[in-house]
Parts: sequence; structure tokens; C-alpha cells
Amino acid sequence: MRNFEYHEPTAIGDACLLLKRYKGEAVVYAEIGPRVAMKSGSTAAGPYHIPHVKIDAMAVYTHKPSVGAFRGFGVSQSAWAIESHTDMMAQALKMDPLEIRLKNAYEEGGEFVTRETLTSIGLKSCLQKVATAIRWQEKDRHPSETHFQRGKGLACLIKGTITPSASSSALKLNEDCSLTLYAGTIEMGQGSETTLALIASKELGIPLERIRVMAVDSDVVPYDLTTSSSRFTFHMGKAVQLAAQDLCQQLKYIVVAEYGVPLDQVGFANGKVQFVETTLEYGEVLDKRYGMPGGTLIGRGEVRSQTLIKPGETMTSVFWFVGAGAVEVEVNRETGKLKVLKYVTAVDVGKAINPEGCRQQLAGAAITGMGQALYEQVVFDNGQLLNPNLIDYNIPALGDMPEVIETISVEVPHTEGPYGAKGIGETSLIPVAPAIGNALYDAVGIRLKELPITSEKIFFAMERSKEKS
Repeated sequence: MRNFEYHEPTAIGDACLLLKRYKGEAVVYAEIGPRVAMKSGSTAAGPYHIPHVKIDAMAVYTHKPSVGAFRGFGVSQSAWAIESHTDMMAQALKMDPLEIRLKNAYEEGGEFVTRETLTSIGLKSCLQKVATAIRWQEKDRHPSETHFQRGKGLACLIKGTITPSASSSALKLNEDCSLTLYAGTIEMGQGSETTLALIASKELGIPLERIRVMAVDSDVVPYDLTTSSSRFTFHMGKAVQLAAQDLCQQLKYIVVAEYGVPLDQVGFANGKVQFVETTLEYGEVLDKRYGMPGGTLIGRGEVRSQTLIKPGETMTSVFWFVGAGAVEVEVNRETGKLKVLKYVTAVDVGKAINPEGCRQQLAGAAITGMGQALYEQVVFDNGQLLNPNLIDYNIPALGDMPEVIETISVEVPHTEGPYGAKGIGETSLIPVAPAIGNALYDAVGIRLKELPITSEKIFFAMERSKEKS
């Protein structure tokens, strides 16, 4: 038997570097496993106030390949379990699944399992809105003599973001009154460039078409921790807002110095500086500052979130994602084929800076969740991956999607986010699988406990149910 040496981490940041070594060579990789265990553990009780709870989380070495991060990091797994279990409890207690959630869901000022106080929590509103949209109380099943049976399901979630964290931004006010925005957030379809430009435009009154968001080059842009964890709007958005406010303050001081007016009499409106009865373009202020046409100003903004609230208290997440999903499905009792008829997602976004972008994000994440729930599966045989390509690894096509995906933005502002905004990217993905699993049970009385939910699994589960009866 080989003698392995186990190296304990010396800090939280070392957790992702855990290695077992043999003769000086790394042979097993923890990668992000410890962080997944931490995220799953902290949300293992779900978004419910449970006065007496103890959670242990463990990461286990296996012979399978190491993996990377994915939307819903560590929380999709625990949500599948806890939200299925919540429906099972409701059944045992003869309670409505919506009622048991509303009775126990976190509210503003509630104490999380980590003993920190929750703020900006619109969970109950999300639950009520998806229930209304899905017509929860109307159990519109097909007659029992047909092959099809309908069911409805609910699920909700709570998830944190990376904390501590840091983001920095710079804005350059150019001589032609255009604006150049420097930020380390990577645009990969989530709409970050539009959102950051909207924040800068609102603060400075400069039209969007006059704002240029520079491509990310780490030699040029200020520091940003990462483009992940649904954090860019909250962190980088706030950094851009602060950078714009810094520019405004500099313009004020120029006016005070050059025109001799009190600071409190200098204001801004529609991209212009105003004082007494005078209105100046930004370019005119720059000309006055430099004594000639031309010149620029640089505004800087930096955001740092910390884990320390006050002595003796720590914070797991600077803000929390909360939301809910509701679904109606139809199941063919002869074949086990499940069809999603309608999916509704409601997310507490804090403040929708780009409402259309929010709707697209929520719908896209819900579609991704349906892929996980119904189609996607990594297949191994003795540690060997059998479906390493998109021919054998099934993802949903357009024809697999429900005719209706309804998105609802609930706005409970966060005091530290830009205009109250929070992150949303991962939120609507997480409840999808348990909501579908709960709807399946509502339709045909079958409770599946592993994903994906396939026709074969449903068919054989129904056959076993018939044998028992």
C-alpha cells in the first residue's frame, strides 16, 4: 500500500489547492471540490428558517476527472434534495406545498443558518407571484381515462456570492464629452457592457451612444476579482457608479475654483453642469480647467466586500439570491414521456437596471436548468467518460422547450448595490429541476431521486408502482 502524505490547508484560500502527494508528484486534485462542499453545505437547509439545525459538508476524492464551475455553483445539488424533501414533508403533514414554504420561508431580517442577518429578501413575494402565474390552486389534470396526466410543482432557493470580493473601475471623460469606460468584467452574453454603460449614463447624463466600453485587457483595465458568481452588477456596477460620482465631484471643484461659486450651488442635469443661472457643457468645464480646448478627467471607483460585520460576527455573502420557480407538466402514462407545458420564474433582482436584459437572463438560466433536469448526464464506466462530446451528451433543443417561459422581476433593493441592484444570473436555474420533480409527483405519484428525469426512469418507476399496488 502506497504511503500518501496529506497536506492540510493553511487558509480558506488554500482549500482549492488541496493535494495528496506521492513521491513529490500530485496525483489527486481537489480543484474546486472544497468550495462546492462549502456552498452546498451553507444552503443545505434551503431558504427556510429552521431554529435547530446542524450541517456537515464533506468533499470526497474519487477516480473521476476533475471538473470546473457551473451556474448554480454548489447550490443546484442541495436545492434538488431540500426542495424535493419539502414537498415530501408537505405530503406527510397533509399541507399544501405552497403553504409550507410560505410558512417557513426567510423574511427580511431573518437569521440564516450561519447566524448572519438576511437583508433584501423578497422570497415570499417570489413564491406568491409564481403560484399566481401558474394558477396553483387550479389542478387542471386530464381525465383519468386518457393517457396523459398533468401536474404542477414549486421550488425556491437561496444562494450567496463570492465574499470577500473586490472590483475597480475607471471612467475617462474625453475632450469631446464622450466617455470611455474601463472595467475588468468579461462580456460573454450576460449584458455586462450594456448594464455598466447604463449606470454611467444615468450618473453623468451622457447618452449611451457616447459611451465606449473598452475591451478587457489586464494590462489596461483596473483590477476585478472574477467574472462569475453573478457578482458583476453588484460589485462592478457599484464601482462604475462611484467612478462616475468621482468625475462629478472633480467637475464641481473645477467650477468652484474657476468661477468662485459655493460647492453646494453646483449641480448636474442632462449631461451639463449648472450653477446660479449658468449652464455649461462638460467640455467647457474642461476647457476652463486646462486653459485651452481639450483635456480629460479620470474618475475612479473601487468596491470591496468584507466578511467581517463587527467583532465576533462574520458574513458568508454580501448579498443573497432568492427566487422561486413553478412549472406545469404533462406525463404520458403509457410511455413515461414528460412535457413541460409552462415554466414561471420569479427572482428578487434588487433593482432591474436593464429590465429587458433581466428577462433574458432569467429565461436563459431557466432553459439551462431544464437541460440539467431532463437531458444532461455525464456517463462514466469505471472512471472512464463515455460521452465526451455534444453528440452523446444531450442538451435541450428549441423543440424541447415549453411554449411559455414567464419571467418575473421582484424588486427589493439592497442598500449597497447600485440603485439597489443585486446579481441574478444563476438564480432562476436552481429551482427548475426540483420544481419539475415535484410536478411529476403531483401528476402521477412518482418521486424520482436522481437526475436527469428521463422517460425511461418515469416509465419503470410507474411499472414498479403498479407491481406494489
